[in-house]
Amino acid sequence: MNKGFSLPIVLIVALFISLPVMFFFFSTRATAPNVKGAFTTANVGFDVQISSNKGTWDLFEFLCTTKEECTTSLTGGKRLETIGGGQVKTYDVVVEPDQAWNDYKFIKLFVKSGWGSPFRTFSVSDPAQIPGAEVTKITEGLSDYNIILLPITSVQNSFYTSINFTD
Repeated sequence: MNKGFSLPIVLIVALFISLPVMFFFFSTRATAPNVKGAFTTANVGFDVQISSNKGTWDLFEFLCTTKEECTTSLTGGKRLETIGGGQVKTYDVVVEPDQAWNDYKFIKLFVKSGWGSPFRTFSVSDPAQIPGAEVTKITEGLSDYNIILLPITSVQNSFYTSINFTD
Protein backbone atom coordinates (compact mmCIF):
# COMPACT_ATOMS: atom_id res chain seq x y z
CA MET A 1 0.00 0.00 0.00
CA ASN A 2 1.28 3.36 -0.99
CA LYS A 3 0.15 6.05 1.48
CA GLY A 4 0.70 9.70 0.67
CA PHE A 5 2.37 12.16 2.92
CA SER A 6 0.34 15.18 1.82
CA LEU A 7 -2.48 14.74 4.40
CA PRO A 8 -0.19 15.08 7.48
CA ILE A 9 1.53 18.11 5.93
CA VAL A 10 -1.83 19.78 5.18
CA LEU A 11 -2.99 19.13 8.77
CA ILE A 12 0.21 20.57 10.25
CA VAL A 13 0.02 23.68 8.05
CA ALA A 14 -3.67 24.15 8.93
CA LEU A 15 -2.82 23.86 12.64
CA PHE A 16 -0.07 26.49 12.42
CA ILE A 17 -2.36 28.85 10.50
CA SER A 18 -5.29 28.39 12.90
CA LEU A 19 -3.31 28.84 16.15
CA PRO A 20 -2.69 32.61 15.74
CA VAL A 21 -6.33 33.13 14.71
CA MET A 22 -7.56 31.25 17.80
CA PHE A 23 -5.13 33.13 20.04
CA PHE A 24 -6.36 36.48 18.71
CA PHE A 25 -9.99 35.44 19.14
CA PHE A 26 -9.60 34.29 22.75
CA SER A 27 -7.32 37.14 23.83
CA THR A 28 -9.70 39.86 22.62
CA ARG A 29 -12.79 38.42 24.29
CA ALA A 30 -14.19 40.12 27.38
CA THR A 31 -11.60 40.05 30.14
CA ALA A 32 -11.97 40.05 33.88
CA PRO A 33 -12.77 43.52 35.22
CA ASN A 34 -10.02 43.55 37.86
CA VAL A 35 -6.38 42.62 37.92
CA LYS A 36 -4.89 41.72 41.29
CA GLY A 37 -2.74 44.56 42.54
CA ALA A 38 -4.07 47.11 40.06
CA PHE A 39 -5.96 50.01 41.61
CA THR A 40 -9.51 50.19 40.35
CA THR A 41 -12.49 52.18 41.46
CA ALA A 42 -14.89 49.90 43.28
CA ASN A 43 -18.30 50.63 44.74
CA VAL A 44 -17.90 48.39 47.78
CA GLY A 45 -14.95 46.84 49.59
CA PHE A 46 -11.65 48.37 50.63
CA ASP A 47 -8.17 49.27 49.48
CA VAL A 48 -5.06 48.03 51.29
CA GLN A 49 -1.76 49.84 50.74
CA ILE A 50 1.51 48.10 51.52
CA SER A 51 4.80 49.98 51.83
CA SER A 52 7.86 47.78 52.14
CA ASN A 53 11.33 49.30 52.10
CA LYS A 54 13.13 46.28 53.52
CA GLY A 55 12.19 43.31 51.34
CA THR A 56 9.42 40.98 50.28
CA TRP A 57 6.02 40.74 51.96
CA ASP A 58 2.84 38.63 51.98
CA LEU A 59 -0.67 39.97 52.64
CA PHE A 60 -2.96 37.35 54.17
CA GLU A 61 -6.77 37.50 54.17
CA PHE A 62 -8.90 35.21 56.34
CA LEU A 63 -12.68 34.97 56.85
CA CYS A 64 -13.99 34.27 60.36
CA THR A 65 -17.41 33.55 61.82
CA THR A 66 -16.53 35.03 65.24
CA LYS A 67 -14.03 37.53 66.59
CA GLU A 68 -12.55 34.81 68.82
CA GLU A 69 -11.88 32.61 65.79
CA CYS A 70 -9.91 35.47 64.21
CA THR A 71 -7.87 36.32 67.30
CA THR A 72 -6.99 32.90 68.73
CA SER A 73 -4.27 32.27 66.16
CA LEU A 74 -2.70 33.97 63.18
CA THR A 75 -4.15 31.44 60.74
CA GLY A 76 -7.54 31.06 62.46
CA GLY A 77 -10.48 31.16 60.08
CA LYS A 78 -10.84 30.28 56.41
CA ARG A 79 -7.96 31.47 54.28
CA LEU A 80 -9.31 33.68 51.54
CA GLU A 81 -6.13 34.54 49.65
CA THR A 82 -2.49 35.53 49.92
CA ILE A 83 -0.92 38.26 47.84
CA GLY A 84 2.83 38.82 47.83
CA GLY A 85 5.22 41.40 46.54
CA GLY A 86 8.71 42.79 46.77
CA GLN A 87 10.31 45.96 47.97
CA VAL A 88 7.91 48.72 46.98
CA LYS A 89 7.07 52.27 47.94
CA THR A 90 3.29 51.75 47.71
CA TYR A 91 1.37 48.74 46.46
CA ASP A 92 -2.44 48.88 46.29
CA VAL A 93 -4.68 45.85 46.66
CA VAL A 94 -8.42 46.34 46.13
CA VAL A 95 -10.56 43.78 47.94
CA GLU A 96 -14.17 43.51 46.82
CA PRO A 97 -16.78 41.45 48.70
CA ASP A 98 -17.85 38.12 47.30
CA GLN A 99 -20.99 36.02 47.78
CA ALA A 100 -18.90 33.52 49.76
CA TRP A 101 -18.48 36.17 52.46
CA ASN A 102 -22.15 35.95 53.44
CA ASP A 103 -21.48 33.00 55.79
CA TYR A 104 -18.88 34.96 57.78
CA LYS A 105 -18.86 37.97 60.12
CA PHE A 106 -15.25 39.24 59.94
CA ILE A 107 -12.32 39.49 57.56
CA LYS A 108 -8.83 39.39 59.08
CA LEU A 109 -5.84 41.02 57.35
CA PHE A 110 -2.16 40.96 58.22
CA VAL A 111 1.18 41.31 56.48
CA LYS A 112 4.25 39.14 57.14
CA SER A 113 7.76 39.22 55.79
CA GLY A 114 7.99 37.25 52.58
CA TRP A 115 10.11 34.19 51.95
CA GLY A 116 13.81 35.00 52.05
CA SER A 117 13.36 38.35 53.80
CA PRO A 118 14.49 39.12 57.33
CA PHE A 119 11.66 39.16 59.86
CA ARG A 120 10.10 42.55 60.50
CA THR A 121 6.85 43.76 62.01
CA PHE A 122 4.51 45.69 59.76
CA SER A 123 2.80 48.56 61.51
CA VAL A 124 -0.76 49.25 60.53
CA SER A 125 -2.70 52.51 60.37
CA ASP A 126 -5.86 52.79 62.41
CA PRO A 127 -8.75 52.24 59.98
CA ALA A 128 -11.02 54.51 62.02
CA GLN A 129 -13.23 55.41 59.06
CA ILE A 130 -14.42 51.78 58.75
CA PRO A 131 -17.21 51.18 61.29
CA GLY A 132 -16.34 48.42 63.76
CA ALA A 133 -12.75 47.96 62.53
CA GLU A 134 -10.19 46.88 65.12
CA VAL A 135 -6.40 46.72 65.14
CA THR A 136 -4.97 44.09 67.45
CA LYS A 137 -1.76 42.14 67.95
CA ILE A 138 -1.26 38.37 67.82
CA THR A 139 1.89 36.70 69.12
CA GLU A 140 2.93 33.58 67.25
CA GLY A 141 6.13 31.95 68.42
CA LEU A 142 8.48 34.80 69.32
CA SER A 143 7.00 37.23 66.81
CA ASP A 144 4.22 39.82 67.08
CA TYR A 145 1.90 40.53 64.14
CA ASN A 146 -0.46 43.47 63.77
CA ILE A 147 -3.82 42.38 62.39
CA ILE A 148 -6.95 44.22 61.32
CA LEU A 149 -10.42 42.82 61.91
CA LEU A 150 -13.13 44.27 59.68
CA PRO A 151 -16.83 43.54 60.04
CA ILE A 152 -18.00 42.19 56.70
CA THR A 153 -21.25 44.17 56.88
CA SER A 154 -19.24 47.42 56.89
CA VAL A 155 -17.23 46.67 53.76
CA GLN A 156 -20.19 45.24 51.85
CA ASN A 157 -21.97 48.60 51.84
CA SER A 158 -19.24 51.18 51.09
CA PHE A 159 -15.72 51.53 49.72
CA TYR A 160 -12.88 52.49 52.10
CA THR A 161 -9.27 53.49 51.41
CA SER A 162 -7.79 53.76 54.88
CA ILE A 163 -5.77 50.57 55.49
CA ASN A 164 -1.97 50.95 55.35
CA PHE A 165 0.71 48.42 56.30
CA THR A 166 4.29 49.73 56.57
CA ASP A 167 7.54 48.04 57.58
